[in-house]
Amino acid sequence: MSDAVLTTRCCLCSGPLVLIHHKPYPICDECAQTIDAAPLPRCLICSMPLVSEHRVCTRCRNRSYEFASNYSLFVYSGTIKELIYQYKAKDIKDLASLFAEHLAPIIHIRFPGKPVVPVPYRPVRKKKRGWDQVECIAFELKKRFNTNVLKVLRRRNSVAQKILSYEERKTNLSGRIHVRQSFKSVPSEIVLLDDIFTTGATGDECARVLKGFGAETVHMVTIAIDR
Repeated sequence: MSDAVLTTRCCLCSGPLVLIHHKPYPICDECAQTIDAAPLPRCLICSMPLVSEHRVCTRCRNRSYEFASNYSLFVYSGTIKELIYQYKAKDIKDLASLFAEHLAPIIHIRFPGKPVVPVPYRPVRKKKRGWDQVECIAFELKKRFNTNVLKVLRRRNSVAQKILSYEERKTNLSGRIHVRQSFKSVPSEIVLLDDIFTTGATGDECARVLKGFGAETVHMVTIAIDR
């Protein structure tokens, strides 16, 4: 067999990638180096970078969540914002592997052995797109990093969350998220996985439902937090 080189393009800069020598997602090494971790210090509850606040951000001081904490790897801006857009809007599914590479160390260090539960996608969107982006990342975590993933939650259709305020999101989700019938109970400590932390309403409802089935503590891990 000849030593032919298969190439594709970086989804950010469009530069050529040599697949034989590259990781299983379409981003070049130069662009990968522009992915910056969220700055410190961060809110202990939602992971928002703090400016003048101490330990807890102003927003979280005025809210009560059912989940104990969220840890976001990045701020939803710049390179990571574009990568999430390419992943979700352009259907570049291979980026799930990139996100899993960044998520796995955090999950395994902060929550060793704890089950990861993906936040479910709206059925109407999953049917239209043909896949669930958070579930796809969870699959990569399980396949490549032996993460304990439990597909516990299901979701009924509702209005898209992105157009709603925090209180409207909570009302919109009420009664829409359920534990699958195959689960009579859930583990006492759970890590919710989602792509973007915006207001915390989705994680709050998921945590409330999980606690109703036996969970005592629910944490969240997300790719990015939206300021």
